[in-house]
Amino acid sequence: MLDSLKLESWNENGFLLLENLFTKEEVNALVSCVDDIAVLEPSPGKWMQYHETSLLDNQQILGRVECFLEYHKGIEYFLLHETLMTTISEIIGGPAILFKEKINFKLPGANGYPPHQDAPAWRDFPPGYFISAFVAVDACDISNGCMQMYPRRGILELSGEINIPQEEWISIKMKPGDVLFFDCFVVHKSEPNLSDYPRRALLNTYNRRVDGDFRTSYFENKRKFFPPMNERLSNVDYANNPYNHFNPFK
Repeated sequence: MLDSLKLESWNENGFLLLENLFTKEEVNALVSCVDDIAVLEPSPGKWMQYHETSLLDNQQILGRVECFLEYHKGIEYFLLHETLMTTISEIIGGPAILFKEKINFKLPGANGYPPHQDAPAWRDFPPGYFISAFVAVDACDISNGCMQMYPRRGILELSGEINIPQEEWISIKMKPGDVLFFDCFVVHKSEPNLSDYPRRALLNTYNRRVDGDFRTSYFENKRKFFPPMNERLSNVDYANNPYNHFNPFK
């Protein structure tokens, strides 16, 4: 799936954009899946929904849903799509397995994400190296908070504030069906969505199959330390833990 130039770009930057990985028909089906998942009623022990406060009107809006593979018939196609998995396996150097799945809704009024790496949030799991696939459900541009990547290697596992001049960031504009691959050490961010249209994305993370299957244990831990609102206890502070790594959620 990847020619030498694409692999060279990946090795240099730690991220790679592949355009039109999904067809228009597949994107339509993905939109239908995302629409279904967006209106699921809260159900303890199943899918995990997170809300945030809109910058536009201070109302609560859906920010993210996680852990839905078992609960939606059509979504598996997009999590384990043959071309997607082949590409990830080429990048990661062997057969890959799903580590976790989520949908970032980034609705109008949604907050941004400060510069961060994903690695510190997953250090409890043995693989130590993960690849994420950001599948654009909607068009992504500057106005609705597209992904911005810092194209440098060598900054490893930073958990505090990261100060990088704005001119050094690359804004990744995407069409529905494009896929942005990036590893867990790439510094990335996104700005708030102050437009009038969403920037929904399916965001899947994978590790090498040979390193083990940790999806179940990941979601068990996240449900324990940073559960969705409908599963929280009133006397527990859930704010300060790795599962709330640079999230705009309470």
